[in-house]
Amino acid sequence: MVHIKSSNTVIPNEPTPNERYLLSEFDQIKLWNHVSLLYFYKPQNSNSRGCRVVSVIEVMRNSLSQALVPYYPLAGRLHWSEGGRLELHCKAKGVLLLEADSEGTLEDLADFAPTQALKELTPLVDYGSIEEMPLLLVQLTRFRCGGLCVGVAVCRAILDGTATFGFVKSWAKLARGEKLDVLPFLDRFVWKSSGKLTIPCYDHDEFKKLPTSTGFLKSKAGHNNESIACMLKVTKEQMNKLKKMAGEIYNDQNMVKQRPFSRFEVLSAHIWRCACKARYNGDNHQPTRVCIIVDCRKRMNPPLPAGYLGNARLPTVTPPYVFDDLISKPLCYAAWKIREAVNKMTDEYIRSALGFIASNTNMDVLRTSFQKPASVEGSDDLGNPNLNIVSWMNMPIHDTDFGWGKPTYMGPGSINSEGKAFIMSSIDIDGSISIPFCLKAAHMDSFMKFFYEDIREVPFPYSKI
Repeated sequence: MVHIKSSNTVIPNEPTPNERYLLSEFDQIKLWNHVSLLYFYKPQNSNSRGCRVVSVIEVMRNSLSQALVPYYPLAGRLHWSEGGRLELHCKAKGVLLLEADSEGTLEDLADFAPTQALKELTPLVDYGSIEEMPLLLVQLTRFRCGGLCVGVAVCRAILDGTATFGFVKSWAKLARGEKLDVLPFLDRFVWKSSGKLTIPCYDHDEFKKLPTSTGFLKSKAGHNNESIACMLKVTKEQMNKLKKMAGEIYNDQNMVKQRPFSRFEVLSAHIWRCACKARYNGDNHQPTRVCIIVDCRKRMNPPLPAGYLGNARLPTVTPPYVFDDLISKPLCYAAWKIREAVNKMTDEYIRSALGFIASNTNMDVLRTSFQKPASVEGSDDLGNPNLNIVSWMNMPIHDTDFGWGKPTYMGPGSINSEGKAFIMSSIDIDGSISIPFCLKAAHMDSFMKFFYEDIREVPFPYSKI
């Protein structure tokens, strides 16, 4: 059990600009709830690296106040504008810093699967009024064993993963008494400076409703809609075996032999096929898609500046494919479909997507329309045949040192939707991969069996949310 000891509002320690501006199309498409990140640290000696345990909260508060000077938009508040769009008011209202104690130990969290135990380590957000809602909340939790957890909750409409990890890394640098080498770039509309048109010239299926099940998923799961989370572990040897499997040449005239498949392409394809097998209950023609969130920073021409503070990620989706093809055809078939979905995110396509977002008169409808499968009139929840896969493989997630060493684990505090997976490099320097994944309870046992069956390993345990 976690007990909150104190709650403080932290503001920038120097005057910051008082301004307001409309968020960019990259930001407008995002929901305005929060995503949570957890950083865990081993117990430290009282004099470790000159930082006494009793001073930890003071170090965090002072360095956060420093960080909010260059990162002052995080201390602002959102306001509604015309057409369901969002404005950011920078008035230095501050961020929330919580101090908490846990009766448990780090060992109690086992493999750090995003279960209810981890949710208690993330700051609780009051969504009563968007104008008063902090955009950033931090919870520092001390465990009985002496370990620490830094839980960060950041509003999705303000920062994407790349910007969030960049902020936390900068904050940690200030906590160590160092200076920032990269300052945040605050112009969210710099991508318009090239003069290139942002007129929608593609169909943009990524903003349309995802397929729903044809009914058989419900018959398999019954009325149990409970989802559970697991932590998939893939060793370097298992990864190599999967890549070798994906390297098999598939006799398809639409598949052209190019570079070997990446780890992300192979793992996404493997998760997709195994999820289809686990969800399958007789309908070979059940359609399914994978949604992938792509970082557009380096895909735009010119690229966005280093330190770009804001959202710069957009969704891409595979075309709908049927279960039968994904299950019966080799791994390279699914991997190729993943590659095609990511490769289409060119500068031209991204600007077309931004134009599509700008052309919508009701942003409330657009930002929620593509988040879940299409509903079937007169039915209840029939199940989700799709996946949402996020890559954190190249993120600086393991070198966030606030002065008491690098984290022993970093990952999401929760997974907000069934069928979502995060693919990230393990903290261990052994080439292994960690994948927090959420699926319906009725399908999880079968999924775990299929996931490890091809790589001949015993499944790892998983935990209920």
